[in-house]
Amino acid sequence: MRLDLRFTNRPLEELWCQAVVMLSFRVQDKLSPGLDSIDKKMTGSIRNIVQSGIWSGECGDKLLLATQNSIKADKLLIHGLGEESGYSIDVLESETDNVGNALVKMGISEFGFQMPDRSVDEPEFDIFIETAIKYLAINYLDKYKDVPDFILKIYVSITNDYIKLVEKVAGNLRDYFSPLSDLSIILDKGSGYQPVSISELAA
Repeated sequence: MRLDLRFTNRPLEELWCQAVVMLSFRVQDKLSPGLDSIDKKMTGSIRNIVQSGIWSGECGDKLLLATQNSIKADKLLIHGLGEESGYSIDVLESETDNVGNALVKMGISEFGFQMPDRSVDEPEFDIFIETAIKYLAINYLDKYKDVPDFILKIYVSITNDYIKLVEKVAGNLRDYFSPLSDLSIILDKGSGYQPVSISELAA
């Protein structure tokens, strides 16, 4: 198995891939900025579903939608994390493992994801995003570790505020994944920018 990680500041709706994954806290009065951005592309479909009570972002609740070309990915998977007040590294581990298991069962080998929109600054963002990536990939490692031609491509959408953390995160992920899988890590700062490997950035 080969793991191809690509960090990008492009929003999820601009990523060409099989699926995009949104991690979302429980939705109350309004959609988070990330969900709202995709909802506008999908002509209010997410908002309508939330208002109908079908999905609200309770911990573990999944909402899978066919995007019908409204965004570049074929599928949108929104996964609930429950109340933001109850968010922790343990919740993130459990729920990203849950998401990874669902993606494996769906036959998805190329997806983008974004960390949940927080209402407060996240001083340990690097630790949380490392954890999310590890647990999203762990089910693929269990199934495809000994399949040399299987490639898992994960686009990690992050804002410019956190681009500066990519080298640190990439180094930790390289230490973790290198004994388990072939690995490449790329930083892509959006359209018009030549992607470079993390090793080139550090040179």
